[in-house]
Amino acid sequence: MNFSVPLILFAALSLSPSIVSAQSAAELLEAARAQSKEIEELKGVMDGPDRNLRLAAFDAMVAGENSLYRDIAVEAGLASSDSLLRARALNHAIGSVNSLVITLSVDTSASKTIQELTTKYLAENRQLLTLTLSKKTSSASGVNGALSNDYRGGAGGTFEVLGLQMMFSAPYNYITGELTLKDDAVLTGPVSTSEGHRFIGTARLR
Repeated sequence: MNFSVPLILFAALSLSPSIVSAQSAAELLEAARAQSKEIEELKGVMDGPDRNLRLAAFDAMVAGENSLYRDIAVEAGLASSDSLLRARALNHAIGSVNSLVITLSVDTSASKTIQELTTKYLAENRQLLTLTLSKKTSSASGVNGALSNDYRGGAGGTFEVLGLQMMFSAPYNYITGELTLKDDAVLTGPVSTSEGHRFIGTARLR
């Protein structure tokens, strides 16, 4: 027998003999409906034609204490066609995480020799590069901070987010990258090492 979600929730909360349980279930369902309505309204604003309203709604949602609203704002912002809103969403996405995992693949635009060198490296090592982000500073123009990475134990690097791009550099420019926000909340772009490897790096934000 199939039960609706409200009925199952009501039954679970009504196991107590107290009538308060039934009242609590009704109140919970009412609150859920109210929040669902608010979410749809906020999504409508984020997709609306008024840029100022979109940006104001985004700022209010990420500044609030409701983590669900923050997630909705960032996801909507990353998927937006508004480049300014996407940039703000990228700033918040990077600013709110402690690490970023980048999948490496061979840069097929490089010379044959470089491609062979890079292919050999990936076969002998790994296809993932993990950046640990710390000491982050946010401003109206972007986010920057320090990083360490698991490529030869590199520490003391830096990263910066400007517009729709994230640039990073490990100590002594041993490994560098410039990733650009694309569709589906993905950062992608060239990553290289001082040993001559040339990769395309891809990192999923959601």
